[in-house]
Amino acid sequence: MWKQNEDYLYGVDLYNFAYWWEAHEAWEGLWHQAEDTYRLFLQGLIQVSASLIKYHMRMLRPLRTLSTAGRTKLRQVVTEIDDVNGHYMGLNLPDFLATADTFFNPFFSEQVTEETYQNITVQPLILLQL
Repeated sequence: MWKQNEDYLYGVDLYNFAYWWEAHEAWEGLWHQAEDTYRLFLQGLIQVSASLIKYHMRMLRPLRTLSTAGRTKLRQVVTEIDDVNGHYMGLNLPDFLATADTFFNPFFSEQVTEETYQNITVQPLILLQL
């Protein structure tokens, strides 16, 4: 059960406090052992986390690539799970993806400037529902 998965929960805490690399590391060990939907979910989170590192470093191309790959995997998880509301591992995936889309969309415009980075209005946090 995810509520007792200390590595997963630790990764969530690290991610939410902008320790994206460390979150990636916390989840990677789980990912190597995971299978099927759980593996896809972890890989999606890892890629979104890595894309936030690229956001912080102002590296637009890898931000786009990683955020797209991660969100695509998380959308696939939504189609694979039995929960009609899209909850998986305590996370409301449709809500998370909507927030992530709002966060990342400005970086897909033709003109991305420093102002684009400064005008962020939402953060794609992982809000677990216990």
